[in-house]
Amino acid sequence: MPTTVQAHRPTGFPDGGRAGYTRIMQRVTIKRAHAQAMFAEDRKLCWCSTRDKETGKRNVWMSCDQGHWAGLGNDNHTIDKSGNVSPSVVCATKGCKFHSYVTLQGHRPEAPTKVTINGKAIDIYLKTMSYDQAMEYAGIVPAPGCSITYKSDQAQGILAPGDTVTVVDGMIINAMFTGNA
Repeated sequence: MPTTVQAHRPTGFPDGGRAGYTRIMQRVTIKRAHAQAMFAEDRKLCWCSTRDKETGKRNVWMSCDQGHWAGLGNDNHTIDKSGNVSPSVVCATKGCKFHSYVTLQGHRPEAPTKVTINGKAIDIYLKTMSYDQAMEYAGIVPAPGCSITYKSDQAQGILAPGDTVTVVDGMIINAMFTGNA
C-alpha cells in the first residue's frame, strides 16, 4: 500500500528547502535472514542483525533490491516496535536508486539491561559480562590489585580475571583498584 509523505527539497534550492512537495512512496517489507545472508549470492531485500563484540549492542543490517548492504538503527535511522524504519532508507551505493520506507518483518526491539557500576546507572546490551568488560565500564585499567564484586537478586560474588557473569536488571557491580596484588 502506497504511503503519502511530505518531503522537502535540498537546501541548495533558492527557497532553502523549506517548500515541500508531496511524493508517493511504497513501503517495502523486508524479510529476516540469517547473518550469513550478508555473504550469500541471493541477498536482496533481506535484513539480519549482528552483535557488537565490544558493547554487546545489536546492529541491524538490510539489503536493498540490488543487494547492497547498509546498517540501520544508528544515528540516521530508528526502528519502532513494529519494525518500521524511519526516516526512509536511501541506498548509499553510488548509482543505486533504492529509496523507500521499510518495515523489517519479525523485528523485535531489544531493551537494555539496567545495571549500576560504581554508583552510576548504565544501560548495557550484554547478556554476560567479563572481568575486563566490567573494568572498562568502571573506567579502570585491568591490573594486578583490581577487585570486582557483583550482586543481583539471582547471585552475588567476586568476578576474577577470565570469569564472566550473567547480566540482569538491577545488578550492582563495584570495581576498584586496591593496589594489593
